Amino acid sequence: MKNKANNHFSSIIEGEFGRIEVLEFHHDLVMQAHPQTHFGFWLGGGAATTHLAGHVVRFDDTTALAANSHESHDLRLLDPEQPALFLMLYINDEWLDGLHQHLGRPVVLAQPQISFTPEIRHACHQLLHIVGEGSGTDLSMLASAVRHLVEQTVASNMDALPCMGLVQRRKLIDYRLRVAIAHMRSQLGQPVVAE
Repeated sequence: MKNKANNHFSSIIEGEFGRIEVLEFHHDLVMQAHPQTHFGFWLGGGAATTHLAGHVVRFDDTTALAANSHESHDLRLLDPEQPALFLMLYINDEWLDGLHQHLGRPVVLAQPQISFTPEIRHACHQLLHIVGEGSGTDLSMLASAVRHLVEQTVASNMDALPCMGLVQRRKLIDYRLRVAIAHMRSQLGQPVVAE
């Protein structure tokens, strides 16, 4: 069990796909963004919302979060006295695109929310069962369960029409971030002067 900013990690597992966290939130999260595509599934506890791309997503047993990489979002507990438990997936874009090569384009999620269908709920429970095995986790079974959940989730979210503007936006953001990170790394020993 790890503690981070008064929110408690129950479990963290990393793999080629990215990272899985089972997390209990006791406090709100400020606006943040991740370099991975992010899925959030409410497992129980207090009600919570997130703000993303001009939308408010209310987590419950019928709705989950879908955030493209680098999209800013927060998390707010509706009752500070009621912590909320989540399954969070942070999926590497290269792995995600490889999984969906048949689309012929990068995966860009069309909506910030997912309909938490019975199929997706079942896939979540399968993944949680494997994660719950702790150090005895079978990594091939874990990867298979992640793949199945992500495929179900993306299929329920993807727009039927190509999102070419969004595809170009993701490539542009990734390029700009790569340039900015490379510049910062090359200047680590240099003082920063604000002009």
